[in-house]
Amino acid sequence: PPWFPPIAGQHPAYTARQLMAWKKGDRANDPQKLMAFTAQQLTDEEIQAVAAYLATLELPARKAVTK
Repeated sequence: PPWFPPIAGQHPAYTARQLMAWKKGDRANDPQKLMAFTAQQLTDEEIQAVAAYLATLELPARKAVTK
């Protein structure tokens, strides 16, 4: 299955910049185009609100990988 990096707990300015880059097409490292499609549906104000909300979430603890 695809791996998705966690976005919870990121600094809101960073998240907003990345969403704006996907929205404008300046960022293209999204093979399934999920982030680009989502960002293009948001207004600039919604991007700021989403970024602020995500910053309030705790980053989930990583599970140990065993072989």
